[in-house]
Amino acid sequence: SGADFLHAFALGVEVECRIGNAVYPSHYDVGWHITGTTGVFGAAAAAGKLLGLSEQQLVWALGIAATQASGLREMFGSMCKPLHVGVAAKNGLAAAFLAREDFTSSLVGIEGKRGFANVLATERDYSEITDGLSETWELLENTYKPFACGIVIHPTIDGCAQLRNEYGLKARDIASIDLKVHPLVLELTGKTNPQVGLEGKFSVYHCAAVAIIDGVAGEAQFSDARVRDPEVVALRGRVHATAHSEIDEDAAEVRITLNDGGVVEKRIEHAIGSLGRPMSDGDLEAKFRALCAPILPGDAAEQVLEACWNLDTAQNAGALAALTVPPGNDRVLHASDAPVLAAEQRG
Repeated sequence: SGADFLHAFALGVEVECRIGNAVYPSHYDVGWHITGTTGVFGAAAAAGKLLGLSEQQLVWALGIAATQASGLREMFGSMCKPLHVGVAAKNGLAAAFLAREDFTSSLVGIEGKRGFANVLATERDYSEITDGLSETWELLENTYKPFACGIVIHPTIDGCAQLRNEYGLKARDIASIDLKVHPLVLELTGKTNPQVGLEGKFSVYHCAAVAIIDGVAGEAQFSDARVRDPEVVALRGRVHATAHSEIDEDAAEVRITLNDGGVVEKRIEHAIGSLGRPMSDGDLEAKFRALCAPILPGDAAEQVLEACWNLDTAQNAGALAALTVPPGNDRVLHASDAPVLAAEQRG
């Protein structure tokens, strides 16, 4: 049912976030993409819950997930970065299917001497997994992103877009854009001259430029063509960013100097999409419709949207998946395919 699906989803998020917290920051700092490496645990736990695995089988599922944990930050700015997320979901699902068939793994795949936490992190704190369990929820500490790029760039985009709209700024009027950002911004998104759209997602310079020129930072702003657009490239070259440890991760300061010598400034304390300033339901619906537009006709998108809002009362969560299939594509994965997948993994 929809309620079962949401229950499993909440538990899966809790599992992967708590395991991630136990190895953060050393795991991430050394170069592992934590969404991929711990996402596999969440997928295994959620699928295991829905499959009704026993305690023993769930332990095996998490061990099978542990031995498949992967994802390198070196891949940021390429197609492999989002691949990490899909592979984590696929491998976690396979782990649960295999465990259901009593496919074994180590019983200490996470905390063992040669397990996930000890091999992939130099420091770890297992209390992050258990403290406040069932009392505090990681799901409530996460929000939705409004922009199609790294979350740490959102304050810069927010500030630039606000200044653009408040003062009617045009790229041709701007002499320079100076940014003060958290150090993580330059570590993760310091690409000064991106060549393809995916690299643009990891360039605070590109994001500042398109926020001024377009006023938005959606998928269209991260196409190869937009990254190479002469107007964008020219303004990007006039963006300067410096790291300041006193600035929070969801904050930024933007200072724009105009050709006539005038200066406009904006400090963003909490970017749109942060816990301090989350997107509204209306914002989420608008983002959903925009992303669906190239894939689903308007009526079909509205049906999916309605099904999402009413998922908790749905008798069959699979009906939602069926609604997301684009016209002309009649291939849908059914639960009956699960044994085939498990057999393929064992083979």
